[in-house]
Amino acid sequence: MAMTTTTLRFASMPWVLLAALAGCSQERATLLSWRAPAAPLPQTRTVAVLPLAGPTDQAEAARHAVYETLVQGELYQVAPPAAVAATTAETLYHDNGVAKRAAAIQLGRQLNVDAVVVGHVRFEDGKGRPLGSAAVGFGVRQTVAVVDFEVVDVRSGIATATGHESETYFGELSERSWNSKQEDQILLTIAQKAGQKAAGQIVPSLKRTDVELANDWMGSGAGHVRSGNRLARAGRWEDAKVSWEKAVAANPGNPAALYNLGLAEEALGNYSQARCHFQRALEIDDKPLYQTAANRSDEAVQEAARIAQLTAPVQPPIGYASWPAGPTGVQRTAAPVAAASYSPFPPPAAPRARQAY
Repeated sequence: MAMTTTTLRFASMPWVLLAALAGCSQERATLLSWRAPAAPLPQTRTVAVLPLAGPTDQAEAARHAVYETLVQGELYQVAPPAAVAATTAETLYHDNGVAKRAAAIQLGRQLNVDAVVVGHVRFEDGKGRPLGSAAVGFGVRQTVAVVDFEVVDVRSGIATATGHESETYFGELSERSWNSKQEDQILLTIAQKAGQKAAGQIVPSLKRTDVELANDWMGSGAGHVRSGNRLARAGRWEDAKVSWEKAVAANPGNPAALYNLGLAEEALGNYSQARCHFQRALEIDDKPLYQTAANRSDEAVQEAARIAQLTAPVQPPIGYASWPAGPTGVQRTAAPVAAASYSPFPPPAAPRARQAY
């Protein structure tokens, strides 16, 4: 059968153009950026997370989550769990879960820290009614773990941050499927996540942003653009940056490569440099995509400035090399760090897998 004129034209179309057209579908990647804490602690460098009130296992899970989140936030030096291992919740709280602030302050002074974190773990149903410790069961469709927290400045005795965070489990266990082990795991998990949220109020956090990669470039450097896009989709932003730099070197007027290069800098925490690349892309092509990225980088620069203020005390910051175990007599070993080289925040790391119920 003879080929039609249309078929012949399509068959003769350069394969490079076909590949370029195929590559114009939307490509996306995920980047992380630092956000300043909602409730930063003024002039605070060292913190101890004290035992929390509430059901023993769930309170300990929440306390450990608070500790881990503060350590990962890298804004404060955090006393290790061994430092407060001999302290019980009974000595720190009244029967209603309210902290005995004088006892908490005394322990904080023994630990030689600037502030202590105290709190209470409780469970509610979806309507805010208390559930007690056996919180998941027949007829309960929502179980809410709530962590009420307070950060007390040991030097002044004033609460510098207070609040509460919650995590909800949706689902009712039937009589046939119910078992205590499953219930315990659910309660531990939502208590842990509520603890993470509570600590997230006082440390910098990482915000996930889904971004569109530019791939609408068919001139010089197009191959490097596509290669960088593949790497970015896999979360390999350092390698993607190298590919996009090669694309810009091949053609400095390539707005797609400039925009993508800005995304790489943003993903690596270089927000001012990212803003420069986005602006150069806008000067060549005023696409809304590029403008959105420029606006986002402006916000990131402002957030970074707020974080920098938190990490710039009057004197050079001090790192603490060791925390001897034990609830009393803890001595801090000073390890001065040059203020000019002090950088408590590394580039955003790859997001961790979420824990399933």
